[in-house]
Amino acid sequence: MLPMFPNPYPDEIYYSVMARYHFWSRGKSYSATIEELFGTGRLAAVVDLPCGLGFLQSQLPTHHSTREESLIQNHTFFPLYQPFLTPEKVDAMTNKLKVGGNNGGGVHSMLGCGGSSTVVFSPTLRYCLSCVEEDIKWYGEAYWHRLHQVSLVQECPVHYQKLQTSNIPFRDRQHKYQFMDINQFIKAPHGHLLQYSEIDQSHNVDSLANNVKYILTHHVKPVGMETLKSKYVYLLKSAGYTSHTGKVNISKLSNDFVEAFGAPFLNKIGCFPNSKNDYNWLSSFSRSLRAAISPVRHLLMMHFMNISAEDFFSLNPTSQPFGSGPWPCLNIGSDHYRKETIHKLDVKVHPKEKEKVIGTFQCDCGFVYTRHGPEKGDQERYSYHYVKQYGNIWEEKLQHLLTVKKMTPQEVANHFQVSWVTVKKYSAQCAPNRRLLYVPDEKGFVEKQARYRDQWQLLRQQYPQKGKTELSMLLIRPFQWLAKNDPEWLIENSPPLQKAKHYHHTPINWIERDQVLVKKCKEAVHQLLHLDKPTRITINSIGEATNSLFILTRNSAKLPQTINYLSSVVESHEDFQCRRIQIASQVLHSNRENFTRYKLIRMAHIDSNKMSPKVKKLIEYICRIHRL
Repeated sequence: MLPMFPNPYPDEIYYSVMARYHFWSRGKSYSATIEELFGTGRLAAVVDLPCGLGFLQSQLPTHHSTREESLIQNHTFFPLYQPFLTPEKVDAMTNKLKVGGNNGGGVHSMLGCGGSSTVVFSPTLRYCLSCVEEDIKWYGEAYWHRLHQVSLVQECPVHYQKLQTSNIPFRDRQHKYQFMDINQFIKAPHGHLLQYSEIDQSHNVDSLANNVKYILTHHVKPVGMETLKSKYVYLLKSAGYTSHTGKVNISKLSNDFVEAFGAPFLNKIGCFPNSKNDYNWLSSFSRSLRAAISPVRHLLMMHFMNISAEDFFSLNPTSQPFGSGPWPCLNIGSDHYRKETIHKLDVKVHPKEKEKVIGTFQCDCGFVYTRHGPEKGDQERYSYHYVKQYGNIWEEKLQHLLTVKKMTPQEVANHFQVSWVTVKKYSAQCAPNRRLLYVPDEKGFVEKQARYRDQWQLLRQQYPQKGKTELSMLLIRPFQWLAKNDPEWLIENSPPLQKAKHYHHTPINWIERDQVLVKKCKEAVHQLLHLDKPTRITINSIGEATNSLFILTRNSAKLPQTINYLSSVVESHEDFQCRRIQIASQVLHSNRENFTRYKLIRMAHIDSNKMSPKVKKLIEYICRIHRL
């Protein structure tokens, strides 16, 4: 029975608990400590998946809060692998972790990752300086955090600070019976700060860290290999990487994957997918998952598919975006309107918004319409986004309403719930003379024609010098009626076309204008830089301030001095972010506030997920300068 054993802290790895126990035991050798905790002195001090946890529980008092199940789920890295294993392998792995001595070996070989090139964990133990300070403040001592050791976690997701790397190996084969306490290490650190040159910034490191954190803390149960495959196949199909037959375009997937993360980062963690090789690990996600895939590759695939770990495990790939058929026909001209008579549905991914799908519904009556999905409620089931084809039944009903019922085009449009332009289009297609199927009163037509002709002739006599366009502005309604219903007569009885007058403009002295415009642009830039609210220096902002945007954009070749000056002062998106960071630092300094990364980013109104390496480097530099 152990006389004392420290309670594990939140997110503390069991390796750290053993190191703290050894330190507080005072004077014991490492082998003696291991024998006390595991029942044998030949068991190595493993960081990720330690065995013999069942023996430890047998040595603790019954009232002690530490239990083997809690140690496995909260203080080892087994939860990182658990969701991607079969339930049978999870049970076998759990038993291995509980058993000590020689019977507990082979844990890594059971995972199938013994010979994998994927880098799951950092080569050396890592820590966050802010976490160390908070741990000492709340617990009186620091400890190794579990989340900091995963290779995909480049920054502390709590404090958004770069992690410090120690000189303590994650797997130390030369000193495998030793464990180092972080409190002894930080007194004389030999590590270094993780530099931005070591991190590929082409991906969102915060999103990856949050997904790792979710899996470690929520103890996700195994979902099964077939379920995993169906989830990935659904995501690949939704993203447009599969054909209609379900075959994955592995070449396009590999190229987009490398472009999303960057080749240096993927090579560094052993996850570069080479599309030229016969075996590409990305193809495993669309096949039967017989062998285990590294959790790092699962997390990269989730991030590439733009889905969080929480949404991925709650995803139901069997759900239908438009519900189950049959679906309603929305042909108002038919006798089965809103009745579920459609059995043919074609679904494809939206070309621009990959999270949406487009369903094409085709009825036997010829009515074909589309709707965007997935559906959010039953009400959307009886609506459409676009009608691709109305069909013969709809067109026959349209002709009947116009010719037999003598309805106006607007009344027909209201009946069919379409625009009058649609009615005009399809009525012209149905009619032999391609005219609107509306027969006016013949007597009233002749009278109106004679009246409008007389008005037009009288107007020509009053203004013999005016042309056709000028006359039409004086007699708008009669002119429009004649142009539509009597165009031949209107052409014969209109003034001949007049030649356009040519105006000779005074030539512009572009050299003089260039010199004047340079001065105006310099004054505008000075004003923009001193506004209370920072404004990005662009050609548009300078042109609007000087009322010369048209000249700057249309006659730039004639303004060499102005264009040279503008090219030297215009700001890119990155430059504008840097200027806002500098302004925010001046405000914080004048207000005598503490400099933190969060305050600086918030005051500068910058999205932390869209910062370039240059902006991040400037923020760290400013914070470091003001700490001195």
